[in-house]
Amino acid sequence: MKKLHLASFAIVIATLTACGSAGIGSFDITEESTEATITGGAENPLDLLPVDNLFPPMTLTVNLEEELEEQNAEGAKAIFLQDLEMVITDTEQPEGDTDNFDFVEEVNVFVESTKSGTTLEKKQIATLKDVPEGQTSVSFTTEKDVNLKPYVEEGMKLTTAGSGEVPEDDTSLKAIVTLTIQVL
Repeated sequence: MKKLHLASFAIVIATLTACGSAGIGSFDITEESTEATITGGAENPLDLLPVDNLFPPMTLTVNLEEELEEQNAEGAKAIFLQDLEMVITDTEQPEGDTDNFDFVEEVNVFVESTKSGTTLEKKQIATLKDVPEGQTSVSFTTEKDVNLKPYVEEGMKLTTAGSGEVPEDDTSLKAIVTLTIQVL
């Protein structure tokens, strides 16, 4: 099969306000994205040609103000990505179908601002390489030193680039993200 360039796996993290601290140093939150479907290529050989959207957009909403309130914290100093996992879901697996991540060779995840005219640079925050055969969930290696708070404040999206092949049939998946929020 031809190589496929992955792009446009977007996770949008929204709702941003941060406000000072109640004595805790940091806390973790784990959020799941909306489910997305990758269209497979088994029906039409032309579908096996490279496309730009192997990982379709997935939305992840984090209400920072609510998370801080639940922790009795008054504001966020920094936000860091601790873990990023992609999980195959059952939606596109009719009886007898078994989907996995065998179609992925390598994925690099980047953070970008959604604000027009931003001065924030696109930064790599996670990588996935050497996916073992038959995996229905994959964990990315994350860059734990990139402060995501300025991106969250402006509006943040995660995009991908990489390589792989179109899966044989439709495959549904979601992202599970763990963020560490350091409080003021």
